[in-house]
Amino acid sequence: MMKRIIALVLSALLVLSLCMISIAVNMEIDDAEPVFEGYKSITFETKYEDDAHDQFRWYTFTPSATDYYVFRITNPFYFQSTIDTNITIYDSYIDAINDDNYLLEGIDEKTNVVSALKFLNEGQTYYIQVYCSASLEIEVSHTMTLNIERHSKHQYVKTIIKPSYFKDGYTIHECSICGKTYKDAFKKRLILSVPTGLKVTQENEGEKRFIVKFKKVSQASGYCIQYATNKKMQSAKTLTIKNRNTVKKAVKAKLDKKYYVRVRAYKIIEGKTIYSSWSTKKSIKLK
Repeated sequence: MMKRIIALVLSALLVLSLCMISIAVNMEIDDAEPVFEGYKSITFETKYEDDAHDQFRWYTFTPSATDYYVFRITNPFYFQSTIDTNITIYDSYIDAINDDNYLLEGIDEKTNVVSALKFLNEGQTYYIQVYCSASLEIEVSHTMTLNIERHSKHQYVKTIIKPSYFKDGYTIHECSICGKTYKDAFKKRLILSVPTGLKVTQENEGEKRFIVKFKKVSQASGYCIQYATNKKMQSAKTLTIKNRNTVKKAVKAKLDKKYYVRVRAYKIIEGKTIYSSWSTKKSIKLK
């Protein structure tokens, strides 16, 4: 009796396993192949006009050379009546081609063009699906245009970004066809020049001041003069000159004291202040 029960259980499990395998295979087939009818054969560099009322339209394309190809759909009506419009390219096995090497994917709302760029092999048949997600209820005579172009070489447009005091400069090249970009000709950000020719003097013996002179920095908005009684510039005092043409300044000081002096330029750009490096220090002892 027990053997008979075991045999019945094993038979039931075998039947159940076969059913599950059959269901899995059918699901895989359904997921792999999109349903399409009435596809049209199209060729390279030819524009095709077609009725735009159907949600799905199918085409076949067999490239004569291995290369990148641009697929463009033009239909202004899409952008007034649909939620989503796209192009999907399938290979001969009905598998969608996913190629993220280029940026040319999706809708350009300024030109009413839906684009896709794909790498295709010579002699292989590809299936092109044009999909519109929302129903077209407006009864207007209109057509969409499909165009395929070979994209053998990039057509780059050059834009020069000049360096500033805040960012490096570079040249950016952008392909007018696919949007691919790269940068080169990098230039380091601008640096404010250090004032040169620093001189510190006492004009007359017994005067409780010294005179600071230096050469003008043409890009500067002004200057900072810093002085202290020690080489490390600890507890230093700073005087700010707000006129870039003022390159001479008298500084009050005490007799029989040795002072260390340095100067730097500053520039105000868009409310932000940038500084040059400090100049080499000069020293003086008032007598």
